[in-house]
Amino acid sequence: MKIERSESDQVHAILRAVCSAGSDAWCFVPIGCDFISHCTAGFLNYWDISLGVPDQTGEVISLDNPFLSAAFEKAGLNGHWLMEACESYPHLAAEMLELPSENISIRVERSVILDHSGRPVGRMFSIPGAVAQQIPLDVLLRAREAKKFMARLTPREEEILDLVFYGFTNKAIGRQASISEKTVEKHRASIMRKLQSQCMADLIQRVTEARLLTSGRTS
Repeated sequence: MKIERSESDQVHAILRAVCSAGSDAWCFVPIGCDFISHCTAGFLNYWDISLGVPDQTGEVISLDNPFLSAAFEKAGLNGHWLMEACESYPHLAAEMLELPSENISIRVERSVILDHSGRPVGRMFSIPGAVAQQIPLDVLLRAREAKKFMARLTPREEEILDLVFYGFTNKAIGRQASISEKTVEKHRASIMRKLQSQCMADLIQRVTEARLLTSGRTS
């Protein structure tokens, strides 16, 4: 629904409560406007935007707001992807946008919202709550960092790391890879250095975080 500023404070209070409590990450952009007029706390949290719920103070978020752009770029997206997605109405029905971010597909549903007369009044962009909460942004950023470290490894080191990750001893790794235990130790030292891991716990965490990107945010 479209809320006019002339309507009662009670209606705005209800709307604010819905926006704050909503589990889905969504925002609403009025037709012909270049700002977000309403959004849920989930939308702000998903993109790590620390601006507060916009309509709490009657303010709006401009689509070219530098904080908004920076949040999208931290997620590996074009800083102005939302503005670009608002430039056209390809369909009145809802459609899914696939936003590639490294090995992740972020699925955003774009819907055209109609008023009681059937006229379009704006677009709503939403990410289901379960998806929005699947990988918190701080974990996602650590996963991206871990993946960059993993890219430093040679194919041989990747092979050794797989065996280390699954709990093989140096002796077992040597037999599996047809190398000496001393060579295994050298590979492990190189892996620890390249991944900037101080101990096995750090190493396992680094690998686990990097592998989050192979499954993506959505199923």
